[in-house]
Amino acid sequence: MVDDLDVAEVAAWADGLAEVHARIASRFARSEPRERVLAYVRGLLAPVERKNSWTLAERAGGEPGWDAAAARGGGLGRRRGSRRCA
Repeated sequence: MVDDLDVAEVAAWADGLAEVHARIASRFARSEPRERVLAYVRGLLAPVERKNSWTLAERAGGEPGWDAAAARGGGLGRRRGSRRCA
């Protein structure tokens, strides 16, 4: 139960996450993807009600990669900066 957590347990979890990140970080050549994967895993472990690309991106401090207005309009959302085919 969350109420039963103490500081030592949280510190141990943080150390464990850092260890996992260290093990997979070499798979990413650039620092940005390495940082993003850590934020992604933190988001997966976070106590949020719904976990999808939108909530994970927002939790990581970024923006979802889809055009929200187009997605709400019932059409298919496009990646930002993409062009429609003629």
